[in-house]
Amino acid sequence: MSVPPVGTSPLRDYVAAKHEVATLVTEALDLLREHRPESAVVAEELIVKLAEDRFNLAVVGQFKRGKSTLMNAVLEDAVRSPGRREGPRPRRHTPTSGCPICATQSQAIFQFFAQWQQQLATDRRAQRAFAAAGGFCPGHTWQFQQLAAPQDLSVGYAPLVELLQRDVARAAAEPPLVAASRLKDRLSSSEHCPACRVLRDTERSSLLEHLARIAAGGESGQAALEAGWCLAHLRAALQTDLGPATARRLLEEQAEQLEVTLEDMRSYSLKRTAVRRGIINTREAEAWRRALVQLVGERAARGVVLGDDDASWGA
Repeated sequence: MSVPPVGTSPLRDYVAAKHEVATLVTEALDLLREHRPESAVVAEELIVKLAEDRFNLAVVGQFKRGKSTLMNAVLEDAVRSPGRREGPRPRRHTPTSGCPICATQSQAIFQFFAQWQQQLATDRRAQRAFAAAGGFCPGHTWQFQQLAAPQDLSVGYAPLVELLQRDVARAAAEPPLVAASRLKDRLSSSEHCPACRVLRDTERSSLLEHLARIAAGGESGQAALEAGWCLAHLRAALQTDLGPATARRLLEEQAEQLEVTLEDMRSYSLKRTAVRRGIINTREAEAWRRALVQLVGERAARGVVLGDDDASWGA
């Protein structure tokens, strides 16, 4: 199965062709392992070379006969003069671990849960207020459960369960539709969930902070541009007064981040296919996670179970 074209630049055309060849070699490798295992190592080595962008090229000619000029023309780049041995040009991008807005939200929600765990276990007023608000939304209820001890949950949730028991008992004597409406009012939603409120407030402040850094420029602004923004927060940024030029820069940087991540994912897959897992680097091994974060955001910041009629972030 060939890889669809990803652009018209020589580099992108090369990447697309490389993965098309890798697909064919991988299919051949499966056949070799089944019918000629002794020859499979050749295909495995080729897959590794493709994954590492490694191949040998020899340019042979007499001294001062234009070898470097030829290579300049072929590569459309400057070739180092003979005698100077330098490493390959480093990648412009070093992939980030995740969306900066999501990271701020994750830290804020952890601190919020840590504080609420103590309050629900010891503060009766907090317990009553928590019960009156209907508790957390479903997603944050289970996130909170992962942090809180069973004793704290038993104490803190008792007033909420008591209110629910009363409502269910009253609903038993009411017509079904009236009873359903009463129970719906008891359900917590993202609109009233205190944890969701923390995430919304943190999202707004963090988004404005990072956009201000981008507008100010400098190293801090460039770092904000090159961070791996998740799709939801990238969309939210574009809906602000960002300006066409800055929006274009942000989108171009994110496209490059995704391109690097995609290449790392494919390299990881190729090296696993070739049974050369020892040469997989950390960046390649974590590429799948960077991809998921840029698609849907960090789990702690975006892993909220929302109902059909609940509001969602970035809408």
